[in-house]
Amino acid sequence: MNCEVCGTHVEGDMSKIMIEESVMSVCNSCSNLGKPIVEPRTIFRKPETQTSIQWRAPNQILNITESDDYLTHDYGYVIRNAREALKITQDELGKMLNEKPSVIRLLESKKLRPNDELVKKLERHLKINIVIKNGENE
Repeated sequence: MNCEVCGTHVEGDMSKIMIEESVMSVCNSCSNLGKPIVEPRTIFRKPETQTSIQWRAPNQILNITESDDYLTHDYGYVIRNAREALKITQDELGKMLNEKPSVIRLLESKKLRPNDELVKKLERHLKINIVIKNGENE
């Protein structure tokens, strides 16, 4: 390759520098004419662990993982009605369940599928049943 500043033929690695907002590949003798460009290193990150919140497409079957039980199709409506019957806010319910208020909002709008642990907490605190046992009808 040739140096983009002086045109000298270069064997091996060339330096990358920035001269007046232009990136150029240059020889060692021209490398002091601009700012050196440092190539970003690849950073390997640990894969994120699965959280208790699991997103789903709206039309997917809501399968509870620990058994052959299913969430009712109207679980968001049931949760909201039970909360309103107890005259508590989403913030208050979140504190009762040790969850963020945004989790309660997402549950009630059915944008969030609760995991088994959250289902148990909701059923216990709101005194509702949002799980259909295998073989039962809604």
